Amino acid sequence: MPRAIVPVAAISYPDERTFAIEAVEVFYEAGFLDDDCDTSTVLVSVFHEVGREEMRAKFKEKLTSADALRLIKFLDENNWEVSFFVDGRD
Repeated sequence: MPRAIVPVAAISYPDERTFAIEAVEVFYEAGFLDDDCDTSTVLVSVFHEVGREEMRAKFKEKLTSADALRLIKFLDENNWEVSFFVDGRD
């Protein structure tokens, strides 16, 4: 799997592949829920237009033109409040 960020809303799965949220507490209490430096979820919230303009400029600087425009369009469509799954594994 390539290193990427994926909007959480784009992650789909069948019901039979989901588990009760209470399982997180079981993993945590048993000491098996570790912080992972390669995968995580993040919430992006940019409420002010000044911040959005700064982010648009940085995306255009750091990403390919097509990737920057696609991401900016997606963020604009979602009012700049989106959760992402971050997969940084090689």
